[in-house]
Amino acid sequence: MLESRDNKQAKKKVTDVKTFPVPFALGEIKENIIISTNNATTKTSKEQLIKQAIQFHLKGNIPEAKKYYQQIINQGYNDHRVFSNYGVILQKHGNLKEAEVSTRKAIELKPDYADAHYNLGIILRDLGKLEEAEVSTHKAIKLDPKSAKCKLSLGINQFALGDINSSLETLELAYKLDPNDMQNNTLLAILKEKRKNKPKNKRLENIINLLSDDQSEWSPIVLHRSVEEELIQKLYTLKAEEKSRPIYGNIKGSDYFLFKNDIPILRYFQKDLLQKLSEYFGSEIYITDSFFNIIKPRDGIGGGSEIHNHLGRVDKIAQIDIAKQKFSLVYYLSIGDKSGKDQGILKFHNPNKIFIPEEGMIVIFPASRFHSVHYDGKKDRVVIVVNFYVL
Repeated sequence: MLESRDNKQAKKKVTDVKTFPVPFALGEIKENIIISTNNATTKTSKEQLIKQAIQFHLKGNIPEAKKYYQQIINQGYNDHRVFSNYGVILQKHGNLKEAEVSTRKAIELKPDYADAHYNLGIILRDLGKLEEAEVSTHKAIKLDPKSAKCKLSLGINQFALGDINSSLETLELAYKLDPNDMQNNTLLAILKEKRKNKPKNKRLENIINLLSDDQSEWSPIVLHRSVEEELIQKLYTLKAEEKSRPIYGNIKGSDYFLFKNDIPILRYFQKDLLQKLSEYFGSEIYITDSFFNIIKPRDGIGGGSEIHNHLGRVDKIAQIDIAKQKFSLVYYLSIGDKSGKDQGILKFHNPNKIFIPEEGMIVIFPASRFHSVHYDGKKDRVVIVVNFYVL
C-alpha cells in the first residue's frame, strides 16, 4: 500500500544503467552458435541468439539473458551490445570489477558507443573512482550532447566530488533537455538549498538522528489533521494505476502524481500539508511524488502492500548522501474498521515495529524504512501517501 514511484525498480541496482533499447540487425552474420537449454543442446544463428538475449533482458528475465550473453562470449563472438548488456547485469548484481571489464570491452569494440561510456561512468562511480567516472561521462556527452541522462550522471558525479556550482550548472542543462525528470529536479532543489549556506538546523538534525535509530523502541512521527469528506469522495473519482507497484489484492491506487491534478480540494490539502511539515521540521519541504490507495475488501479478501521502502535510485548513491533527507508519510483519511486480521496494522521491518493507525493520522517515517500492510476489514480504507525531502 505504501510504495513510491521509484520503487518500480526496487529490485534493481540503485543507478540507472542503460540496456541496448532494440536489437540491431546483424547484417551478413550467418554462423551458428551452440547453446545448452536444460537437457537439450540446440544450434541457432548468432543473430537469433543475440536478439533472444536482448529480448530476455528487456522483459526482465535476467537469468536467461545472462545465460545467453555468457554463451555468446564464451564461444568467442565479439559484439559491443553483448558486452555492454552483460556489464549491465554484472553491475546490477554488484559485480562491479567484472562489469567494468565487460563494459570496457564494449567500448573497445565500438568506441563511439555513447551508452557504454555512460554505463562505465556509473560503474566507476560505484567503485569510488570519481575522477575516472567524470572522464567517461564527459565522453558520453561528447558523443550524445542532447542526452539528459548523461548530463544528470555528470551532475551527480560533480556533486559527489563536492563541486556544487558545476553540478548545478550541469543539472540545469539536463533540466532544459528533460524538465520532467524527477531525479534531476530533486537534486536541483537540494543543491540550491545547499548553496545558500544556511546555519545548521539543529531541530532537523535531531529529528533525523532520532528516526535513524535502528533500535526496537523506534517510533514514527505522528501528526494529526481533520479529514474532509470531499477529499475522500474526490479520490474515488480519480483514475486508478496499479501496474508495476508492490500492491496486491482488492486495492485501487493512483499514479505517482496525485498533486498534479488541478483540483481545488487537492490543492488545499497540499498547501496545508506543506505548512504542517515545514513547521514540524523547521525546514523547506520538497515533495517528489504523491498517490492514493483505497483498499476495498470483497468477500473476505482484502489487499495491501509487500515489504518495500521508498528510496529511489539517486537516494542510494552513497557519495551524495541524500537518503537521510527523504521521508515518507501516510495520511489516513478513512481507517475502515479493525475487524480484520491484525487490525490493518502498518508493519515496519528491521527493526520490527507494529503501528496501529487511526483516522486523521499523518504517520511520518524515513523513506529508507522497510514496511508492509495488509488490510481485510469490512469497510474501505483510504490513504494518501507522500514522499518528500527536508531541505
